[in-house]
Amino acid sequence: MDYKKISSDILNKAKAMGANEAEVYVQLSEGVSIEIKDNDVDSFEGANEHGIGLRVFSDNRLGFSYTTDFDKKSLDKLIQEAIKSAANTYSDSFNALPSLIDSKYADVNSFDDKVVSASISEKIEKARQLEGLAKGYDKRITKVRKASVDFSVSELFLFNSREIDLHQKSTSCSASIMVVAEDKGEAQMAWDYASHRFYNNLNIKEVAETAGKRAVDQLGAQKISSCKTPVILSDNVASEFLGVLAGSFSADSVLKNKSLLKDKKGERLFSELVSIIDDGLIDGMAGSSVFDGEGVPVQKKALVEKGVLKGYLHNVYTAKRMKEAPTGNGMRGGFKGIPNVGITNLFIEKGTKSLEELVSGIDEGIYITEAMGMHTANPISGDFSVGAVGFYIKGGKLSYPVREIAIAGNILELFNKVDAIGSDLRFYGKIGAPSLRIKELSISGK
Repeated sequence: MDYKKISSDILNKAKAMGANEAEVYVQLSEGVSIEIKDNDVDSFEGANEHGIGLRVFSDNRLGFSYTTDFDKKSLDKLIQEAIKSAANTYSDSFNALPSLIDSKYADVNSFDDKVVSASISEKIEKARQLEGLAKGYDKRITKVRKASVDFSVSELFLFNSREIDLHQKSTSCSASIMVVAEDKGEAQMAWDYASHRFYNNLNIKEVAETAGKRAVDQLGAQKISSCKTPVILSDNVASEFLGVLAGSFSADSVLKNKSLLKDKKGERLFSELVSIIDDGLIDGMAGSSVFDGEGVPVQKKALVEKGVLKGYLHNVYTAKRMKEAPTGNGMRGGFKGIPNVGITNLFIEKGTKSLEELVSGIDEGIYITEAMGMHTANPISGDFSVGAVGFYIKGGKLSYPVREIAIAGNILELFNKVDAIGSDLRFYGKIGAPSLRIKELSISGK
């Protein structure tokens, strides 16, 4: 199918019907999800979705429509509904499309033919390996609640009336597992997850063993008394805290007064050890791409440099409103929606210390390996109070596992109290972090 011709026809018809500008977003995607239980396929789901999203601007009024049908009648209806949608919205002078002028696109590798060429039986075997490696990690791993892998391929075409003509293919694969460890009548459950755009970079062994270790390590956990103490956040917990903060970097959140970073550009809000990057140009990473959902080149942006807030993430609309340049963060969930501000690959830059070195710097404290209820943290105020498990640190060494504790505080204050950063940067989807050592945090216990 000639998507360029189809899109050109749509753009011409939309302009003939009164649109000043128009944009066509074509997405073709297919994928498979496999879940294994006791070495057998417990669930196998295939998905195949094709569609077109159309944005039009008429007298600064935005209209949008989408369709999953590519026949002439459906495409004509697509245009009519977008034009009608624009007529029923308010005029906003900041509505605009990006231009091809001055756009320079980096060479980013987000496609792996192996994801496409690998047979279904090969992909099923990948899921079996995940389950088997977890069960074989330790004899105390008695159950695997869920072992699943996902593989997908996507193709995008983006055209607009300002001469943007873009095409990109990308792949994705992921693995997730939940295991149960049992010993002496006690049971502990743990998980792990990983994703990558390249088939061979999906580390099944790491996912299985990390989940197994987390579960086994919590056997025999003890309660502790409430205290204020130094804390180390493991890479996964640090990533969750960064995930809560992520929305505050959005210029859209800033404009809507929903960001705790509003009006703080240029201020030192974090520890001088903390630098936070949004980089969509890393080959193979989940958030990497040549262009964003509007056709703006994806970039690498330093959002926080040595504790100082340097800027926000923009799509075309927010950039125009705030008189700044788009940052390539106009993200779409697919052809069924318009671009919103989102992250590419957001991460805290790694430090130089090993986990052992982080621990050795604490006489008494807590190493947090899992946080529960992070969704309850307030992304606008930054306040949080969440359940946690981990290890008690004594004499610079991990002493014994702890359970039924809660950690509380404010996210900005937490990041301001970072006094050491680990070298163990790991991504969980589009968000990554190394282990972080915090000077002091409130712990609620028995």
